[in-house]
Amino acid sequence: MRRILLLALKDLRRSIRDRSALAMTIAAPLGLDGGALAESFVDGPLAGMEDAGFATIRRARSAEEGERLARDGTVAATFVVPRGFSAAVQSGRDAELRLFVNPRSDVGAAIARSTAARFAAEIDGTSLAIATAAAAG
Repeated sequence: MRRILLLALKDLRRSIRDRSALAMTIAAPLGLDGGALAESFVDGPLAGMEDAGFATIRRARSAEEGERLARDGTVAATFVVPRGFSAAVQSGRDAELRLFVNPRSDVGAAIARSTAARFAAEIDGTSLAIATAAAAG
């Protein structure tokens, strides 16, 4: 495990030298759900990334628009919180947070995956799948 962390740290340091790698835009069409957990994702992890200067958060009008933005490289990643996500999590049912990544944005994609995984870990007692789709470029 230590070796993996050291390799990840080395890659992050290399990426930090290129400040543009960290200045990413993330799209999140969260209007699909509108529930409390979806909003906590925006107000928590995503807002934290924006406050730290890591990312600019942009709301997409639809999942399709968000996927297109990731595919064409306009954004580093798109999180899609599907309709019913908050209700499913709150009732203990399985839920899925979808993530589309720009295949040319290694650092942005890694940060987005990590953010999604951390959010999933914070949701206690519920199976939350994170479906990642690398947009074909």
